[in-house]
Order: sequence, then C-alpha cells, then structure tokens
Amino acid sequence: MNEFSVSSSSEKEKAEASCPIVNFHHMSNSGGVAFSQTIMKYGLAGYHAINYNPENLHELFDKAREIKNQLLRERLYLHGHWTNGFEKMLGSVSYKFTILRSPLDRFLSEFFWERRTEPEVRTPWLLLDEMGRWIDTLGEIGHANFFCTEIATYQQDKALFHVHLRRENLVQMSPQEAFSRAHLKLLGEYSFVGITELFEESLFFFFREMGWSKLGPWTRGPHAPGRGGAAKKFSAADLPIRYLKKLRKLLAGDEELYEERRQMFEADLAQRPLKGDFAEYKSRGWYEAFGQA
Repeated sequence: MNEFSVSSSSEKEKAEASCPIVNFHHMSNSGGVAFSQTIMKYGLAGYHAINYNPENLHELFDKAREIKNQLLRERLYLHGHWTNGFEKMLGSVSYKFTILRSPLDRFLSEFFWERRTEPEVRTPWLLLDEMGRWIDTLGEIGHANFFCTEIATYQQDKALFHVHLRRENLVQMSPQEAFSRAHLKLLGEYSFVGITELFEESLFFFFREMGWSKLGPWTRGPHAPGRGGAAKKFSAADLPIRYLKKLRKLLAGDEELYEERRQMFEADLAQRPLKGDFAEYKSRGWYEAFGQA
C-alpha cells in the first residue's frame, strides 16, 4: 500500500477552503523538511509553494511586493526558515502551523549540524569538550531557548539574522518575556502545533484538519545524513551529568513550552482519535515499510 486513508469525506473539515495561505513556520533541526516534503507530495493540490531560504530572502521579498495582488489571488504555501514578515506584508491571514521537537534533542541535533563537515563528527566523543565550551558560552547569555525566542520574534518586520542558536537572537529579550510571548502566540496565532516525537500522529492529524484524504510514506529530509546519519551521535543519556544539568537550566523555557504543547496535542488526540488507516501507517513505520535510510 503506497497511500493510506486519513479520513472519510464526511469527516473532512476543509480548513484550506477558508485559508488561501498555508504558512509553515519551519524551525531548524525539528524534522521540518520531512514534514513539509510530505505535505507538498500528498496535499496542497492547487497551491503555489514559496520557499524562503537565506540565499533568496530579499529577492523574494522584493518580488512579492511587485506581485502582491497576483499572489493574493492564488492559494499559497509558505515554507522555509524565513517566512516571517511575508504574511504580514501581504496583509492576509494564514493557516499557520509548526512542529516542536524535544528541546534537548533539538540542541544536540543542531550541535552536530553545525559541525557536519568536521571529521570528528564520526567520532563524536572527540567533540565533548567543544560541546562543553559551547554550553558555557550560552551560559554567559543566560539561556538557550531557541523555540521561545524564534516564536516570540516571528512576524517582525525583519527576519532573524540566523535560524540557529546565535547570541544576536537570544539577547533580544529576557527568557521570561520570550516564553510569555511565544506561549501567547502559539495560542492565538497558530492553527496547529505538531510534535516531532509524535511524527506520524502529527501528519495524520494535520491532513485531517486540512481535509486531505490520502497520506503516503514520509522520508528523511535531504540534509539528515549531514546531521550525522552516517555518524555515531551521542544522545542526552550519554552526556556528562554536569553538561546535562547546565542544559536543562538553559533550555527551561523551551522545555516548558514543549511539554505544554505536547500535552495539548495528546489531549486533542484523546478527544478526537485518529481513524482511517492510521494504526497500519504507524505500525509499519517509515524505515521498515519504505526502505529509506
């Protein structure tokens, strides 16, 4: 079976019919490429996809201003790391969504992503001291709440300088203010928040919300091997206790935000169980069923 039934026609909610702009707030190292690729492959019929990348950000912003009226007559799918500001410029409401990953796992994933070209990435224990120095640098800032900061500053007139943990992003506001803003934005502006650790559940739930009846296999994004797919990465359980304690403190805001949204998503799943072919889709698993590495 190459496609799985998400819902019957009577269950479709057709969210996209009233939302001509679907906006994926893609936060780094959270499985966003795989999530977005699956959406573009099996959903989004009739949508014009616009991907914002660092190389074309300003060019696309300028072009969008020129063809603003034309774009508003089309159904748009905005994805990529730099979509903030575009929706505001168009002056149109979108169906905005994102996915959140366990902050500690996301932190480790970013650490390896930043060092993907270093030969030591294949022997990660050689990078432990470097990780310790990075943690100390973030400790001087006072926090490493990537999710809180990015969500809090999303929709500014100007995009963030960088989509990874950087001092210039983290120092824009206090951890308390970033958490408060992010919490309120997720509640008031985002139509759906998925969870990376519940990836299949998030895909099925999102497709059901959008009224898309068929969902096929998902695969890792093209950058996954560069993040250490061929390397032997260490996990949180492998970290020295002193590193783990520091990281828990630095990521406290993100951890609280993640746990809050995960509990909300799990509550939604309990109230509105996934039907169709979800049990088979989940049980077969993307790796075993589809042979992707």
